[in-house]
Amino acid sequence: MKKISAILLSFSLSCFLSTTVSSLAWAGDQSISTQESKQLIGSFYNQYVFGNEELDNTDASNWGTQKFLKKLKQDYEYDCESDDCYAAYALRTGAQDGDGTSSVTSITPRSNGWYRVSYRDMGWKGVTDVKVVGVNGIPKLDDYKFVSSNVK
Repeated sequence: MKKISAILLSFSLSCFLSTTVSSLAWAGDQSISTQESKQLIGSFYNQYVFGNEELDNTDASNWGTQKFLKKLKQDYEYDCESDDCYAAYALRTGAQDGDGTSSVTSITPRSNGWYRVSYRDMGWKGVTDVKVVGVNGIPKLDDYKFVSSNVK
């Protein structure tokens, strides 16, 4: 009887945990909610990707991991007179001209901390996947990959 109770308790606990963690994005042992991840991505796009603010060493580590920041530095295409040139524009279509505003239209969870970001970039449609991880319980951008656009 004790074995059956232990098995039922174990099964119930595993069912509870599997449903509880389904809304969390895991990164090692640090987890963050989908809502926190979406908020981070949306804010980064509003401020740096489509906004007028430039990402620099003053606050870059608040937004991304070293991996993310290194990739943004490598993607920077212009002359950089300091060590804090980040290509936030790498997370958009690359359109130089267009009609319309630029804004995120949706952020959809994928797997393993990845999110699909759909947006309008000066009227052009674009999609970029962005990865979010938890670092000491704080959500951080960790990677990105351009998916598609209708820029001709």
